[in-house]
Amino acid sequence: MMRRGLVSLVLAALTLAAVRAPAVAAQDSTAIAGLDRATAAQVAQIIESSRARGLPVDPILSKVRFALVVHAPPAKIVATASAVATRLVAARDVVAPHTNPGDIAAGEEALSFDVPKDALRKVVKASPNRSVAVPIGVLTQLVVSGVPAGKAGDIVTELIKRGASATQLVALGNDVNADVQSGARAVESADIRMRGLTPLLAPASAAAQGDAAGLQSASDPRRKP
Repeated sequence: MMRRGLVSLVLAALTLAAVRAPAVAAQDSTAIAGLDRATAAQVAQIIESSRARGLPVDPILSKVRFALVVHAPPAKIVATASAVATRLVAARDVVAPHTNPGDIAAGEEALSFDVPKDALRKVVKASPNRSVAVPIGVLTQLVVSGVPAGKAGDIVTELIKRGASATQLVALGNDVNADVQSGARAVESADIRMRGLTPLLAPASAAAQGDAAGLQSASDPRRKP
């Protein structure tokens, strides 16, 4: 139950990460107070290795700080930093061709909650030209709330295709999470919330045509800005 209760905070963090990623890139391990010298050196090495690979390091910093808050032992802190770094590499591959740090961070967070890569790729494929940080965050939220990954991926993909806004996506994820915490079944809640949102969205075919028209206009050299 506590794990589910954290999901709304996770999604909020992912949304902020998408906005703040350029700023946090300048941070480093010296911003982490409370590490002993040996642990700090190991964490710094992990961070610098990730940065050299072009990966966002804020997810490492955030989870190291959390490990400090819960008084994790030094070995656990180093293991946490290493695990996040490994997931960031996998996340970059999964969210490709997206390269935004917020998208990669969202992928890493999803992988930390054991969201299957196939479900992530489904969401990424549905949103080739827009950030996937929020959609992936909602996918993660639904899965942790108890919605099977395949169904959660279908829900988020359908919402993307029908032009749902980030606000609508976030609201659905939060509503399902709240319903489950109140005793509802995750799948039933997701179905009900999806039915309630559907009338507010464009038909799938219309949304697809709109995206295609927008892409064609953007690529037409005869069209002036």
